[in-house]
Amino acid sequence: MGEREVSFEVARWSEPELPPCLDKLVSEAVSSGHAWASEFQATWMSRPFTDEGEALLLASEGNRLLAMAAITADPFVDDPTTGRLRFIYVRQTARRRGIADRMVGDCLALARGRWRTLRLHTDNAFAARLYERHGFHRSGSDPRATHTMALTSTSSGHDHP
Repeated sequence: MGEREVSFEVARWSEPELPPCLDKLVSEAVSSGHAWASEFQATWMSRPFTDEGEALLLASEGNRLLAMAAITADPFVDDPTTGRLRFIYVRQTARRRGIADRMVGDCLALARGRWRTLRLHTDNAFAARLYERHGFHRSGSDPRATHTMALTSTSSGHDHP
């Protein structure tokens, strides 16, 4: 971090309509090579992430949206006890401030008590290390999940207040 510490807030989005400022964040993600982001809005519109253990988290600084992350049921497996960490993106100008770390931790806190297993997919080595620091393990058995985590009542990656 630089000389000054800048704070940010993370909030859970629960409205059926997405905030207009999210369009720019998703567009930045797509234009910077994250093709998965192009699926976000259609995925939300087909089924918002508002069930128990699910959430869309948005990080902001004042009125500027910095990042997004979601925890949902895993749509790629037929198992009601499996969740998925997905749609995680931090604006390029907001990186290296602990935002992704905080958002992953917040998603994991929501997941505990609801999901037995969490899965995710990444092709980004930096992101993979972040997930591994939180307790995810590499998984080579499924092309839709590079990492998995078994959640129990005592499991913990990092504890986040």
